[in-house]
Amino acid sequence: MLRRIPVWFALLALALGLVACGEDEKAKAPAAATPGATALVFTVQVDAKVPVNNVAFAAYFPKEVKAHAGETVEFKVADRGEPHTVTLGTLVDAAAAAIGRAPAADKPKVAELQKLPELIPATGGDAIQTAAQPCYLESGALPAGGAACAKAQQQQPEFNGKQAYYNSGWLSAEKAFVLKLSKDILPGNYAVICLLHRDTMLGTITILAPPQIGPSPADVTKAGTAELEDKLTKLRPAIDAVLKGTAAVAFAGNIAATVPDGLVSEFGPKELAIKVDETVTWNVLGKHTISFNAPKDAKGLRQNAPDGSVHVNMKSVAPENSPGQAAAVKPAATPAATPAATPAAGATPTTPPPPPPAKIDGGKWDGTGFKSSGSIRSLPGDRYSYSVTFTKAGTYQFTCLLHDRMEGTVKVGS
Repeated sequence: MLRRIPVWFALLALALGLVACGEDEKAKAPAAATPGATALVFTVQVDAKVPVNNVAFAAYFPKEVKAHAGETVEFKVADRGEPHTVTLGTLVDAAAAAIGRAPAADKPKVAELQKLPELIPATGGDAIQTAAQPCYLESGALPAGGAACAKAQQQQPEFNGKQAYYNSGWLSAEKAFVLKLSKDILPGNYAVICLLHRDTMLGTITILAPPQIGPSPADVTKAGTAELEDKLTKLRPAIDAVLKGTAAVAFAGNIAATVPDGLVSEFGPKELAIKVDETVTWNVLGKHTISFNAPKDAKGLRQNAPDGSVHVNMKSVAPENSPGQAAAVKPAATPAATPAATPAAGATPTTPPPPPPAKIDGGKWDGTGFKSSGSIRSLPGDRYSYSVTFTKAGTYQFTCLLHDRMEGTVKVGS
């Protein structure tokens, strides 16, 4: 899953239905959002699906929608395995304002953000039901201990901008989240946040006052497409680096400092050829599993319960027939570096390389049984690798249990 990526991190060798483009010229688009006209419906894509490469974005496309009271905004999620919510309310407005004021390093820690529940704790564990299930509170405190809101509080009203907490719950690709704007909502800006990606996944709904004319639905779709294409362009070097991986230097995912809300959900290379008793080591970037012979019920992070609660599928995140991330061997501490001399005039200062990844040794495997690394969270400054030694000739499919279409093949020759 996507989390904050430090800006200092350079690219290393961190997920979505692409919204349809509108007309090229506004004059050719459907009627603009004119106050008093028929209420319009705007579409926001949550995350994105890209036909060629498997990527994910902790982003709303577009980031801002301008609309009038009485109109509707539909949020459609492109499910590539990354969980998302659409959450609004006065608590969210306060958190977004505080995030905007805070220095980059302090944004995840602002007090106003801590008042909002996490969808899934950063430290791991099950989904927090106050965030995972729908909840619409006019005022007052959130349920204690992360409990779900009462059933009456899960019935969605129109959004009037005054509710304290207005939460979609964990979004599903099967159903759009339809946000009906109340006719009495006041003009102004209303923040939108994802309760998993928090300080990195924010949007805005701007309510225009009559007689202001806003963009048409086609204009909004076009803006979302342009924003996605811009992020894809910036993420392209990270995608290419993964695809150029080799059996000697293999990758499970990649991220880029230039796109802190982007994640490459690909194995690189997708096909590896080795000999019996040789080892493959994947450099992990992002949050992924490396899993062989996974049963159907282990695939996918989300698990729906009959009572309406939504949970983390523990079979997808737990290691199986393998040590997990907790067993990683950290690299030896390096001695404190001698202070570098001041660079000569005109010289380019050197930047020390990042520390090597902590190593997770998955051990030997003969191709039988379910084997999985479990969820590995690997980010700049705290990177991990995962290794498997193959002891029997054969062709073995592997997959990430968290991200759809992230898969590969190891061919082991005698």
